[in-house]
Amino acid sequence: MKKLKLNVNSKYIVLRDGYNKPLIIGSIIAIAFTIILATSKLWMPDDREIMSYDSTVMTFSMREITKPERVIYDKEKGILEMELTESHLSDDKKFDVNYYCTSPDYNRKLPIEIIKGDLSKSGDSQVIENRKVLLQIRVPEDWWYITVNVEQKDNITIPFNIDYRSVQASVIEYKGKDFLTSLDSQKSDLTKKKKGQEVKHEELQKLTEEIKQLNTALSKAKGDEKKKLTADLVKKKENAEKLQKEYDLQQKDI
Repeated sequence: MKKLKLNVNSKYIVLRDGYNKPLIIGSIIAIAFTIILATSKLWMPDDREIMSYDSTVMTFSMREITKPERVIYDKEKGILEMELTESHLSDDKKFDVNYYCTSPDYNRKLPIEIIKGDLSKSGDSQVIENRKVLLQIRVPEDWWYITVNVEQKDNITIPFNIDYRSVQASVIEYKGKDFLTSLDSQKSDLTKKKKGQEVKHEELQKLTEEIKQLNTALSKAKGDEKKKLTADLVKKKENAEKLQKEYDLQQKDI
């Protein structure tokens, strides 16, 4: 039997000719296994059921809600963001819907910001009006899925789930209550600018053709007719140059 001196107090560790090696190896394996189990969530695939939704439209009395095509998630801020579309078949506000969110890991409703846009006619329809609804939801740090509940008072509540495995990572900024209204206004202004550019482009093409015709006529003209055509040509070129500058300047804002 071998003895190994441990310290000045004459305590010894007994080494039984290597027979305690299996115990040491077993202890190391047990510790390693414990560490693996404790950290399994960090490296093993999540085998929990993916909580998703199938249909794209929820039907209520005089309201239809189109679910979001995508959901984005800012992990640093802990915020989810999604955009839904409300279709109104009646302007009676008693049919309006409300939104709230819950989580199986959270014992109360999740904080939510609801931003609604203005109503606008749907295509050629004179009855249906649509508007965008933006939801920003604060989620728990270690969330699995949340349930978005769409509720119509005195009627029904239709839920749908958002799983953390189905969202897209993105940076999300806080958006005020008038965000969608401002966005709709910006889109409207942009549409007007594009329409104005189309008109300017057509005018430029027309002026280019007129200048070409004047040059042709000028090559054959004489006397007073030539003077008149020359004056017209100068004026047309000035107008074309001015219009081209306006067009180029406006194009930078589109």
